[in-house]
Amino acid sequence: MRYEFGRDDQIGRLYRIRTSYFVICNMADNSNKGLLFDNENTVLIHSKGILLEDKKHSLEDIYKEYSALSHQYGQLLSEAQVITKVSDRLQNKLNSASEQVREINDHLEVKNKQLQETIDELTKARVGRKATTIVILIAVFLFIIAEAFIEPKIEAAVKNAILALFCKFAVFLVLLPVDFIVKTTLLKRAIKQANRASD
Repeated sequence: MRYEFGRDDQIGRLYRIRTSYFVICNMADNSNKGLLFDNENTVLIHSKGILLEDKKHSLEDIYKEYSALSHQYGQLLSEAQVITKVSDRLQNKLNSASEQVREINDHLEVKNKQLQETIDELTKARVGRKATTIVILIAVFLFIIAEAFIEPKIEAAVKNAILALFCKFAVFLVLLPVDFIVKTTLLKRAIKQANRASD
């Protein structure tokens, strides 16, 4: 599944996730300093202090303390539920953003591979054109040499026309490995240049 959405929408979502993350981190930092649960710690110390006192407490005093403790516990539970819900929502948003980033990365990886294949094909085509040009120049050069110098000697030495034609065909076969060598050399040079350019 691929998500298509605008850049502003992405930035807005990531900004909201980041802001919420920093709020929770701030709460955690404050809890380390004793500020976040300062009121709850005070209630706990007070309640423990009452239990450790030697004097007898009336039923009414115990009821008041129990009511205060229950009230504080209710507030703490309510705050914990809110923090848990916010944390769950943030985790879901973070998971969703991570999935979107993963999908975008996968999409970019496919596009990069396609681009590299296209570049390789273009490089091979360019090298093939250069090699063909060089081989044609070599063929013209060999043809001129063959016509000017070799053919008269072949015709003088060999009276058979088929044998003379076979000798000319042998000169042509020399061009096949030359074509392969030129293409291979130019392709290696182009790959080295591309590697140097990418580094």
